[in-house]
Amino acid sequence: ISVDGWTDEDHYLMHAFGSAAEADLAYERVVRLKERPLEAKGGQAILLNFTDEGSGALVRGRILRSAAVTGTGNGTGQNLGATTSGQVFVVTYRILAVSGTGSIVLQCQESQNDGSPDTYASISDLASGTLSGVGVTRKTTTAATEAWKRISVATFSGFTSVTVLVTAGLAAGS
Repeated sequence: ISVDGWTDEDHYLMHAFGSAAEADLAYERVVRLKERPLEAKGGQAILLNFTDEGSGALVRGRILRSAAVTGTGNGTGQNLGATTSGQVFVVTYRILAVSGTGSIVLQCQESQNDGSPDTYASISDLASGTLSGVGVTRKTTTAATEAWKRISVATFSGFTSVTVLVTAGLAAGS
């Protein structure tokens, strides 16, 4: 959490393991900070020690896309498992860096079998919406989804490059 994280609003906290590459396990929480003490010792780095409270369900999922994108196209499909109606499937879109000014729309797509013979189709509830700068947006659906998921760059306009990190998974308790 950066220093600008001290505001009284939701913050998206992700913990990934290993190299934090596509397909790696990730845990997501939406949090609000309850306090913000700093701990430091002379001559050493300052360490943050904060207490938070959950502002949304814990999500266990995978990194579905992690790349610098330069145009429209599709990421690699991953078998995240099918969900049934009523379960909460969550996609968190992060724009980490942009080069230039413009807009981008990311779309989570699904398939029963990685596109053959069932082609990938967009999950309308899980579209990122138009994104134009660094930030985070989270989308959910309680509709049943197919096992294979991927991220498609549906619209890419004006930017030279956009660094994206997208996680997807099931909310705890659903």
